[in-house]
Amino acid sequence: MTRVSGTVKFFNTQKGYGFILGPAGKEDGQDESQDKKEGAEEGAEESKEEAQQEYFVHFSAISGDGFKSLASGESVEFEAELNPTTGKMCAVRVTGPGGAPVQGAPPQMMKGDGGKGMPFQGGCGGKGFGGKGGGKKGGKGKGKGGKG
Repeated sequence: MTRVSGTVKFFNTQKGYGFILGPAGKEDGQDESQDKKEGAEEGAEESKEEAQQEYFVHFSAISGDGFKSLASGESVEFEAELNPTTGKMCAVRVTGPGGAPVQGAPPQMMKGDGGKGMPFQGGCGGKGFGGKGGGKKGGKGKGKGGKG
């Protein structure tokens, strides 16, 4: 397959997918003479915009090792393939210009202030300072009223 050049429209690093703007393919069955007739009727600027097509790109289609992502506006080269499931064109074997590694986007930090497995940023971990399980009144089976 031939490699084509394009520009990254956007790429979501958290979800691992995005879109690349590249040259329009002939997937809709129109022949070139029909395209030339339509282009002659419209302004040159409009026909240039219409010649662009969006190609879906998944992080697994990016060449390279480690964290794979694309930066918005980045120039890339790729091969276009038809996804048989969706019937849409996808970018595969994505590289930078001339086969160079992609520039990529910096990893985005997770929203929120941490979760399971994340180090506690407050400085003091564990129980204590008024949390559950601390103090004189906490704990199971202690206190007034119980069975029996």
